[in-house]
Amino acid sequence: MDDDMKRQQFLKALEPAVAEANRHAIHAKLPKVNQEIFLRFAVSVARVRAEYLAQAMTLADREHGGVPNDAEVAQLAGLRARYEEAVKAYDALAHAVERGYVELDGGA
Repeated sequence: MDDDMKRQQFLKALEPAVAEANRHAIHAKLPKVNQEIFLRFAVSVARVRAEYLAQAMTLADREHGGVPNDAEVAQLAGLRARYEEAVKAYDALAHAVERGYVELDGGA
């Protein structure tokens, strides 16, 4: 048996225990998730995305292609970081739902 196959079998053997650890840890921290809560979270992420894009577009509105100053670039970078983290959090929650780590309320 080659090393790659050994690694795959190792991970497969641990998968049920890892899944249970995730379910236990996440259930302790999150309330039951329903479609309304999930949608509110998605809308929040959309608003963060909109803030980031709106700020980026203000740079395009400059007359004669003016260069943004350091403060404007720093503000845009902060908004980008917030947006990227929000997307990662959304993806993590969606993954947790897909894997059954999150207790769903209302059967959906």
